[in-house]
Amino acid sequence: MRARFSILLALMLFILLGVLSFDPSQESFSAMQIQMAVGKPFLVLAEKETFGIYAPAGSDIEGWTPVYENRSGTTLGSFEISHTGPTQSEPPFETPKISAPPKNVPPAPNAPLTPPPVKAADEPIDGLGIFFKQSSAVFDPVKKDKDGNVVTVPLVLPWDAEAAATLNGVTYAFGAKLDPVKEDGAFPNGVLKVARFDGKEWQELTGVSGPQEHSGKAGFWLKSVTLGDRIAVLWRGAKLDQTIGYSVEGIRIATDGDIGMCFFDGTKFTTEPITVTGLPKGNVCVWEDKGAIKCLVQTRFKGADAAETKGRMEIWMITPDGKATLSETIHPEKSAAGLFSFIAAEHFVWDNREYILRSNWQKFELWKRNPAGTWELSPVGTTGLPVFALEHKLIGALGFCGLVILLGALLGFQRRRHALTLMRALQASDLNAPIASRAGAYLLDMATVVGLTIGVSQIFFDHNNEIAAAANGLLSFPSTALLICFMTYYTLTEWLLGATLGKFVMGLRVVSDDGTRPAFWAAFVRNAVGVLERQPMMLIVSFPMVMFSPRRQRLGDLLSRTIVVQKEGLELFLSQRAAAALRGEALEKLPGGPLENVKKKERAK
Repeated sequence: MRARFSILLALMLFILLGVLSFDPSQESFSAMQIQMAVGKPFLVLAEKETFGIYAPAGSDIEGWTPVYENRSGTTLGSFEISHTGPTQSEPPFETPKISAPPKNVPPAPNAPLTPPPVKAADEPIDGLGIFFKQSSAVFDPVKKDKDGNVVTVPLVLPWDAEAAATLNGVTYAFGAKLDPVKEDGAFPNGVLKVARFDGKEWQELTGVSGPQEHSGKAGFWLKSVTLGDRIAVLWRGAKLDQTIGYSVEGIRIATDGDIGMCFFDGTKFTTEPITVTGLPKGNVCVWEDKGAIKCLVQTRFKGADAAETKGRMEIWMITPDGKATLSETIHPEKSAAGLFSFIAAEHFVWDNREYILRSNWQKFELWKRNPAGTWELSPVGTTGLPVFALEHKLIGALGFCGLVILLGALLGFQRRRHALTLMRALQASDLNAPIASRAGAYLLDMATVVGLTIGVSQIFFDHNNEIAAAANGLLSFPSTALLICFMTYYTLTEWLLGATLGKFVMGLRVVSDDGTRPAFWAAFVRNAVGVLERQPMMLIVSFPMVMFSPRRQRLGDLLSRTIVVQKEGLELFLSQRAAAALRGEALEKLPGGPLENVKKKERAK
């Protein structure tokens, strides 16, 4: 029994360590954005506190290569810096291979930009810009310093910029100084600010303020696009939106509500904000097309995500007066297998051809507009882009838990004939402990254990810390004091008395196979396994076993050969056993004795 206990304990510890080390919020992107720079599209993938930049490998749009990976910093937006003007659809060119920084070298604390600046201040800047919290940087994907690292140029801003656009050869940044997120999860409003890039640094246009905009402050929710002699700035309300849950999906922010829009002419904001209504919920990408604004929307449905429904991908036309009309549906709403629907889609133009890249963080899809003007999904897809296997891990974890449940069911199935033979004389309702009674006993016992923990903490531990740890231990792995009190209380009472205080009040007893009190080792094994089985994530294993096993046994019971029974049923069994002893018959055991008698009778025949 000790060998089996060691194997099972090691298995459950392995499961617990896997649960504690698994942080789904670290295995999901928070946003994506494609920005044209130096004549080529660059994909910015933002995670919780890091980001990466990827570009097409040469002229092959299906193959992507990392330019930067695992860079520290929370990205809020991207932009292009070019002394020759913005490039939207320049012909492709070969980009030199750029060595990514070693992954095993951790970034310096609070230093999102590496390596340090090495470019002379009087040199013209061309490259891909990234906005961070109250700062920004330009990454030159072509030039390198003498050590082979890609050149970066830090650019400080006095507030959080999120979007930029070029007007008459001058680049402007837009953003707001925001307060912290409110307690109800809502994001605060901030007054729209603007800064101008003079070729070396950003200069805030003091005294120039726009309307209050509702910003997500977590990436890519403020948009700007040049329309002739002015820049349209668009924003949309952002709020936390998890369909399955934060602990599973990680940071997942979707935009909702009406879009606000205003215009900037290079010196001031020219109009009051215009409200654009009618757009569906979802992440958006905007660009200019023949004097109007086109808006790509990857729709989101809060309740439909978990129901395996993939949202529509649509292009809407927004006129300068705020009227929005549906231009085309690229991909309709449809049902498909999988836990995660598509989250974001980005439109870009390269080599005079339109593309759309969209993702659910488990995979990327590449769409192309063909010569006939319709959209088609690339059968090749994309290679080289990072994807997460969160969906596969969740399915694998469910499958593993199912195997553990099956293992417990098989252990119980091996003894099914024992119980069936015994039930000829003793009904199941007389013997098995009801679920409600066991739950009531557990609550009383845990209240007792917590009380003992508080008392022990006053003598041996830091009182205040251990009281909090005792309370937290009910929903997580127990503290030292709670673990000691739990094992001592449960083991001694079940070994010496056959019942804890809670079981005694609810009329339950813990017995071994022959109906007697369990030995010390059996009581210890039962409760040592019980420490792990009572963890919240382990309830998906232990609770179904208690519900559906032949005699309401969890893994600890099966391993220690113990049963939780009703007092009346135990007394009935003991009386039947005593009568059999007076008749000189073999003494039965709860799981094993009747089967042995059946086998002997079969052999005698």
